Amino acid sequence: MTTFTEIIEKKNAIKWTPAAVPGTGLLTILDARKNTDYHVQPLATSWGRGFTLAKLDGSERYSVLIGKPGEHDRCDCAGMTYKPNAPHGCRHIQACKALIANNWLDVADQPAPTNATPTPDAALDALTALLFGRPDPAAKPVLTARDREMGDQISW
Repeated sequence: MTTFTEIIEKKNAIKWTPAAVPGTGLLTILDARKNTDYHVQPLATSWGRGFTLAKLDGSERYSVLIGKPGEHDRCDCAGMTYKPNAPHGCRHIQACKALIANNWLDVADQPAPTNATPTPDAALDALTALLFGRPDPAAKPVLTARDREMGDQISW
């Protein structure tokens, strides 16, 4: 199974595992507060490119529209509802833009060769520890007074 990883905005990252159908797959958004897994599917739109991001537990679903050059991007998440003029958009918009920029949506998962040996995802664990300062990506972050003070200025 092929997996791609990209660092976004210094302390955030995404992990993309394409499915058998190009444009679909598993997107994990990793940030200082939490790691969230989404199933991604293309969304038909005349806007530019559209995606549906559905949490794996089925609790939430977002429509993300990435505009053509010169047009605004849109997401129906709470972050964009309450901060529609955030300079880089919400975490869903940033993740979808990275998928497009890296051409990862055009890749379909290829079956592994039968003689392949599985390897641990040590690189991602090391990256997560480096970015978030904790070895376990599922661990709850400890907020400092400065984190709480800067909370309103975070665009993710």
